[in-house]
Amino acid sequence: MSSSSSQTSRRPYISAALNSRSNAAKTLNELIKIHGLEFAFKKNGVKRDMERGCKSALADEYVSNNLHNLRTQYLTKVINLFRQKHHVAEIIKTSWTSDDGKAQTYDIIEVIHYPTNERLVADIDMYDGLHQVMEIPENLEKDVPVAFVGTGDDIRRLVATISDEGVEEALLSKWLARNGI
Repeated sequence: MSSSSSQTSRRPYISAALNSRSNAAKTLNELIKIHGLEFAFKKNGVKRDMERGCKSALADEYVSNNLHNLRTQYLTKVINLFRQKHHVAEIIKTSWTSDDGKAQTYDIIEVIHYPTNERLVADIDMYDGLHQVMEIPENLEKDVPVAFVGTGDDIRRLVATISDEGVEEALLSKWLARNGI
């Protein structure tokens, strides 16, 4: 089987992986979408606007800081949205050591769904987060969710459907590094 047909045949599996999440995870993911809080669209627009006027190293730091601030604002909006619906939610910082030995951190939302008490992870920037840790075949990119809510097993299933290689836990560290999610 050619690589292209292998990638095409995986397309339905991304949908299946997303649909296999619990109703709680799908409901919370839908809340993010309904309220227009998909961070990546806003982030990409801000990034393009800033990059047009700022090309120096100092400007790159400025862009990075502004994107971090924007991400934090959106994380806070999502947390407030979840709390309005009586879920327990907080920003958590995960940390791990990358392949090059550098310490890395990443902010995600941990949410306890009410009334099921199911513990979930919410990432408003899952699409870019996956791009940072793995190559996503071009024909699958449109199927990768921008925002994602699910369990650690849900994340593993999603990554396994995208990647030809086995899923390494190190790739998943940014989402699973705290409390064994």
